[in-house]
Amino acid sequence: MTAPIRPLLLAAALWALATLAAKAGAHHSYAIDLAWEPETGTITGAVTIEEPQGDVSLPDEDWLNPESLQLGGTQVALADTRTIPAAVIAGRSLTLSFRGTLPDLDGTPRAIGTDPAGSFLIGAAWLPLDDRARHRFRISLDVPATHRAVATGSRIAQTQAEGRIVSRFVFDGLPQDLGLFAGPYTVAQRKAGELILRTYFETAQADLSQSYMDAAGRYVARYAQQISPYPYDSFSVVSAPIPVGLGFAGLTYVSRAILGHPYMRGRSLAHEVLHSWWGNAVGVDYDSGNWAEGLTTYQADHALAQDAGNGAARQMRLDWLEALAHLPAQADKPLRAFRSSAHDGQQAVGYGKAALVFHMLRAEIGGAAFSDAIRRFYATHRGGIAAWPDLQAAFTDAAGRDLSWFFDQWLDRAGLPRLSLAEAARTGDRALRVTIRQSAPAWRLTVPLRVNTAQGPETHEITLDRPATTATITTRAAPLSVSLDPGFDLARQLLPGETAPGFADLFRAEDAAHWVAPGPDDMQAAADRLLGRLFGAAGLPASKRDTLEDRAALVVIGDTGAVAGMRDKLIADPRPWPADTGTARAWIERRKSGDVVLFISADTAEGLDGPLAQLRYFGPRSYVAFRDGEQIEAGTWAVTDSPMVRALD
Repeated sequence: MTAPIRPLLLAAALWALATLAAKAGAHHSYAIDLAWEPETGTITGAVTIEEPQGDVSLPDEDWLNPESLQLGGTQVALADTRTIPAAVIAGRSLTLSFRGTLPDLDGTPRAIGTDPAGSFLIGAAWLPLDDRARHRFRISLDVPATHRAVATGSRIAQTQAEGRIVSRFVFDGLPQDLGLFAGPYTVAQRKAGELILRTYFETAQADLSQSYMDAAGRYVARYAQQISPYPYDSFSVVSAPIPVGLGFAGLTYVSRAILGHPYMRGRSLAHEVLHSWWGNAVGVDYDSGNWAEGLTTYQADHALAQDAGNGAARQMRLDWLEALAHLPAQADKPLRAFRSSAHDGQQAVGYGKAALVFHMLRAEIGGAAFSDAIRRFYATHRGGIAAWPDLQAAFTDAAGRDLSWFFDQWLDRAGLPRLSLAEAARTGDRALRVTIRQSAPAWRLTVPLRVNTAQGPETHEITLDRPATTATITTRAAPLSVSLDPGFDLARQLLPGETAPGFADLFRAEDAAHWVAPGPDDMQAAADRLLGRLFGAAGLPASKRDTLEDRAALVVIGDTGAVAGMRDKLIADPRPWPADTGTARAWIERRKSGDVVLFISADTAEGLDGPLAQLRYFGPRSYVAFRDGEQIEAGTWAVTDSPMVRALD
């Protein structure tokens, strides 16, 4: 340990009060005291569990070297075993002292590591752990005055002396939700009412602080109104040296590489702020499934898309359905089986499908009951751990009726229903008959229909609970056409032709090939470089000119004129847009066979070396164009022949 720092009287008083409050509270305490050298990653410290419950497991981390173990202040031998039985502990406090050097980063996301831009300890792998789920953590982080440290929870004191800074925090929660961070940060701070907003950024990004604090303050106020007052005294945004965006109690840890992107201050930041309520103030019973990611995605990402208008929320729901459509078979598991985004590749299930389930639940019980259930759920489980049955109970109480069929169906069944508009015919001047079929075994669904009439669109609903349902609909004016689930409000399988092709269709294809159009040597070389950036070192197999029409997925790349000419040979339909838009562009089309062709062209070799390398970021879009490196167009083709739309004679 470094030499002790003389704390200010106020800081000592606050620390003592926190200790007394912890002992008097519902959770027994951990005391974590670390002296941290972020530049080298070395840590010296001790962790004390007061009144351990059950056996205690000691950490088994290569970087960490235990030095001593005490029970009730008495030194005991560090045995080879990693478990201290409850009978040996006999209710005494346990203190593990250790030192170690955090592993260097290798450019990948990880839970523990160090880098000149920041060091971090995320989760509980480095802690001694007892059998209790939640604890009160009292954390003291001692770092050089050139650096700053921050932890999950609330900062209750900070002192500086003799070239060191000691920051103290209190956090109530699960050990795996703990996060400790240190780095050469410039700290910005301001108050918004009683809330303290902070940023811990590198000096080069300090100019982003005000915009982040503005946005974080708005989101905290938004969710405080919707759910309950913000559960912590501060919210911090901390720059991360690894490619992550993680939400913790009272802070978010965001990759420095993306801090400057506007979307980070939009839905991404809102998502992480909302995790202060869902996943932190109310913990997740991971053994029974992770509900927090889906609820957070729905209340943050989807709600902000609804606020944006212009079909943004509809497009988001469609993106979720497309991700589910391309989910590997081994990852298509029931929603209740979802644990985390890294769990068996199920992010499409745990985020998108779960958000759609909450969207359908709101439609089922109504907005007022949905909002009431959210507040009931939070009030009941704040400071504890909640599972799917707890959510079900809250929504059942708010709705005043049995919802077991809804939760059983959407949590315990894998896959999605497949719907089709089997029949739609006019039966009178202001009436039509509709038959909807679904895959077996049947799901219970409330299907939205849009009927376009001579006086404008109308919305109707049909309830399904069998393989085929026929209903007669009376309209206010002559019906002209009918659309099944036009807003993509249901979690269901998408039908072929229901959506426009997007770039992601090609990137997901397993048997794609490429063809480079003849042209100057520099254009050919640029095309090869771009293919390498888009598809990795392995690239795509080359296809001969006389076999292009046989490929299920194809990339045609090269000079503007040559690519346009090949496009007209491969696809008989008129071009959906001018093939010379901008100076570099890409677009994707679907042939009548269902196969997709991605066309990439530029006027010069420099155009192929430009922003087209970021094409994967435009995954759901059908086209994008650039002029001299600046994006000028991007969008999705209109769907004109969807099987979910039927014109009425």
